[in-house]
Formats: sequence, structure tokens, C-alpha cells
Amino acid sequence: MVTLVILMAAILLTLASGPLGAQDVLTKGSQELGFYTGGGISIPGGIPGSHDYWMLAGRWSRVMAEFGGGAFEYGVEVYPAMVVKQSNTVFAGGGSPLQLRYNFFTKNKVVPYLEIGAGMLGSSSQLPENTYRFNFIDQGSLGVQWVRNGRPSFQTGVRYQHISNAGLGMHNPGINSMFLFGGFSWWKK
Repeated sequence: MVTLVILMAAILLTLASGPLGAQDVLTKGSQELGFYTGGGISIPGGIPGSHDYWMLAGRWSRVMAEFGGGAFEYGVEVYPAMVVKQSNTVFAGGGSPLQLRYNFFTKNKVVPYLEIGAGMLGSSSQLPENTYRFNFIDQGSLGVQWVRNGRPSFQTGVRYQHISNAGLGMHNPGINSMFLFGGFSWWKK
């Protein structure tokens, strides 16, 4: 997984040279439609044990404002497929109605961003074990996107994700993970 992210970052940096395009694309009212996929690994701070996973997600966003040398987006994500490896294999799906992203303009097509979000997950069995089948997910991301006017944009990044039932079940240990991802988006003004 780490090799894949390094390879994607190398491709991104190689292709990043050329005329400015990000500020022309990321303007107020511009809309993004895209998808990404990646894998998450458990990190300390949540329930002990491995809860590694793969996830596929779709994304829609809209640039709401330009300020401070960048662009602010509001987005929505859907998670149609998530497969979690624990003592059993768990299938999950859900979405995030709240994704807030700030894109930092640069002098080339590579645009770093910070993002936070929150959503919900439903699963085929308890996630993690002995808890609940309905969970909340909160997350924070750091990534880069290669924005190209009139062509698909590429993005890659790392996301901290916390999955827990927020006390709805009798037991709420939560899962903390680092999620490495890559995907494509199409922008429309």
C-alpha cells in the first residue's frame, strides 16, 4: 500500500509542471464529481487488534468561496463498499454529508488540501466485535490533487479515521486508522 502511494505521488509530481490551471478550475461555483479508493490500517488509540480495511468512495463537492490564497469546498461522500478484516470479514457502507476542504493555491497544477468530515456507516455484523452494527465516522485528511482544466484531476492523500458507535451500544471502543487513498475527479464550472 505504501509503495502504491509513493508511486502515485511520484507520478503526480512528474506531471505537475506546466501552465497554471488550478486557480482557473477551483473558482466559486465550480463542482467536482469523483471517486477514490484505498486501504486503511489500524493505529493505536482504539480497540486492540487488526481492523484493516479497503474502501471505495464517491464524491461530489462545490467550491463555496475563494479566500486566503485558496478555495473552500463543501462536499458529500458515499461509501458503497467497505470491507473490514477483523476476526470475521465485515462488509459496510454509508456516507458523509459533511466534508469541508480547503485547497491551497500554488504556482503550478498541484494543489495541497486539508479536509475534515463526519458521516455514518452501517455494517453486515458488529464493527468492531461485540459492539454495534451502526457507527459514526469522523475524519481528517491531508492530500494533494493535480488539477487539470477540462480533463480528469488526480488526487492522493492520507486520512485519519475514527469509527465508533458514539455510545449507542453498551461497549464503544472505536477503531482508529490511517487510510491511504488515490482517485480521480472531474470539474465543471
